Amino acid sequence: MRIDILKKLSENNTETAATFSSTMRDLRKSNPKKVNQFLKAFKQAFDMACEQNLDDVEQLALLEAMHVVDKS
Repeated sequence: MRIDILKKLSENNTETAATFSSTMRDLRKSNPKKVNQFLKAFKQAFDMACEQNLDDVEQLALLEAMHVVDKS
């Protein structure tokens, strides 16, 4: 599953870990039209990671939401 892949990516990329707040600030400045898309993707990924009892659900959800926004 995609969450598993993102989990591996986050483990390998700890020194440049973004936060939800910093990502929201950047997104609001650079592309405010995508804020709602980001928030929906974050919530969906967060809930899925919680249901699967994964560790670091916040970071996994953040990576997934960033990926969704970058794709569109």
